[in-house]
Amino acid sequence: MSFRGRPIKLWAAAVALMLPSPAVAADYLGKVTAVADGDTFTMESETGKVRVRICGIDAPERGQPGYGQAAGVLSNMIEGKTVHCLQVGEGTVCDGKSKPKSRDRIVAQCFLDKLDIAEPSQFQTQREANLAACNRSLSTRSDGSLRSQLSVGVR
Repeated sequence: MSFRGRPIKLWAAAVALMLPSPAVAADYLGKVTAVADGDTFTMESETGKVRVRICGIDAPERGQPGYGQAAGVLSNMIEGKTVHCLQVGEGTVCDGKSKPKSRDRIVAQCFLDKLDIAEPSQFQTQREANLAACNRSLSTRSDGSLRSQLSVGVR
């Protein structure tokens, strides 16, 4: 079958190419349900569970020095709270520097109460709070020396 001498399949393909394609990037709002490490978390948004890699942060992975502290800093900052994330490509500081997806995660600039989560001052403030809590939880060994409950090493 043809349309003006051309196969209908070609005509349909041409029409499909002219239609606007859905945007790759997206805007998410939801409650953080889990923190995987210092730069990845899961949130429950209106579209369901979304795994997010925060653009602008390169935290240690599980098994690397500093992993526990980095994950703890992010967890204390956002777990159980509502965050707003803009996927790369939606006008983020990482547009052109990062892809919109990394493995099974979206890559996004995320905000807590309008403050950029990846902003160094946000991490520094939370890190200082963690270290202060650590200093309060120092315990004494049987030989009288102190031992720390926290390993340091955020990069």
